Amino acid sequence: MSATPHVFSAAISKDGYIGGQPRAMAARLCGGSLTPLLTHLLRTESLSAKDRSELRRLLDRPREAK
Repeated sequence: MSATPHVFSAAISKDGYIGGQPRAMAARLCGGSLTPLLTHLLRTESLSAKDRSELRRLLDRPREAK
């Protein structure tokens, strides 16, 4: 038995994982388009005024270059 503790770290960041999940689902269910997933969530989920405001802000801002 080893007395040295094992240290593990994630292979990808939490944001990287979370960001990839909607894209993977869109690829499986919607031909790669995120629009049907997002519109479904917006129609069926109850969003607070703060959440709606944040979504509007994100949609209205200029797109960042990759």
